Amino acid sequence: MKLITIAGTRPEIIKLSELIPMLNKHYDHRFVFTGQHFSNNMREIFFKELELDPDYCLNAHSSSYEKLTREVNEVLRIERPSDVIVYGDTNSTVAGARAARQAGARLFHIEAGLRSFDDEMPEEWN
Repeated sequence: MKLITIAGTRPEIIKLSELIPMLNKHYDHRFVFTGQHFSNNMREIFFKELELDPDYCLNAHSSSYEKLTREVNEVLRIERPSDVIVYGDTNSTVAGARAARQAGARLFHIEAGLRSFDDEMPEEWN
């Protein structure tokens, strides 16, 4: 089984910091960071402090579903995972789910976040 975890934001890095090393230890696992949060203070410092090293850092510099999905699709085409994990309710989560479906991989979604019921927030739509 080849497993890929897809994340793209600072909160996802923090929340996944304990899970990624366990997955690396027990599975043929790759960690894909989309780059939805792309400034240094939103990602690099957290990778360093939490001792995480993404296998793919896409540097999408975007929160566009379409762009993120295209970039994740390319990784899934190369890696051909059987399973994909997405976390939370961000645009990277939606893009990862869309790409997993297009690749025919089984999808696991962890934690949808707290609901605000504020339709102005993209996470509510996701």
